[in-house]
Amino acid sequence: LAALEGLSETYGSNPSEMDPETLQAWMAARAEINREFPAPRSTYAKFMEHTYHVLDLIGPDHVGISGDWDGGGGVDGMSDVSMLQKITRDLLAAGYSQEDV
Repeated sequence: LAALEGLSETYGSNPSEMDPETLQAWMAARAEINREFPAPRSTYAKFMEHTYHVLDLIGPDHVGISGDWDGGGGVDGMSDVSMLQKITRDLLAAGYSQEDV
């Protein structure tokens, strides 16, 4: 987080408002941060394990699923919104009803 805060302090926090030279420098600095501190990844199986755990704890009436599904969101096997049907399929296979899902 400190690296990202420094990036914002140096270049600003909104890339859409940067001039082309600043944007290029910001992108290079961001790429370096991403190389040094790669985003953590998880698996679809681990995602579902956590989903089932929360469902067991508080029930399907209190669980919602959302995420950054337009570029992976850090879950291997969930690269975009077209993969959300896997969650439905697996919840139904685990015994949750259509109403639950």
